[in-house]
Amino acid sequence: MLILQGLRALVALFLIISRRSLLSATSADFPTIGFIRTDHIDSKNPTLRLAKDRGMTLIKLTRQEYRLRNDPGFITSLKVQYPDYLFVPEGGSNEAAGAGLKELADEIRQQCEFDRFAVAVGSGGTVSGLMDNLPHNGIGVAVVRDDTLITNLTKKYGNRLTLKYNPISGKYGKVTPELAEFCLDFLHKQVFLSSLFIPENYCLTFVYIESI
Repeated sequence: MLILQGLRALVALFLIISRRSLLSATSADFPTIGFIRTDHIDSKNPTLRLAKDRGMTLIKLTRQEYRLRNDPGFITSLKVQYPDYLFVPEGGSNEAAGAGLKELADEIRQQCEFDRFAVAVGSGGTVSGLMDNLPHNGIGVAVVRDDTLITNLTKKYGNRLTLKYNPISGKYGKVTPELAEFCLDFLHKQVFLSSLFIPENYCLTFVYIESI
């Protein structure tokens, strides 16, 4: 969850702090607070350590509190504690994301030519935004096991969107030996696959390309 107070304060994610969100906020000199679902703040966690080094205040949430992240009453209580903040929902599926992805699609069309695109699918916001604003076919690599989401995306986009589960990725947020080997192969070519979901997307995209 991101929370913005005017142009001064940004509050980051409940569950996972996005490194891009963190770096964007701190680079713009926004005071930041991170709500973290955890029993204790792990100072050895590289993302949390980066957050703290960048000046972010970390506040832990219990699992029970985290389950209330979409509860209007819980959000209202946070708004009382942090008045004049704009709350941006956790994940990428929201109205603001839709507007941003339209801008991204416009930039993509201006900068390159391609036949199709491939993106990781978590909550479905990115792939939906690109499918709605690009005429091309897409490949969606599901990094979260959500059969309802896959069904809804299939109904909406039909044959324009190919949806796959990555057979060598682990559970959500986990890295299997096969996926680690895939990342190391890229690293040997001086390409660093930095995000949690990017390696899964690249890996299955390569598998798909080899199969056609």
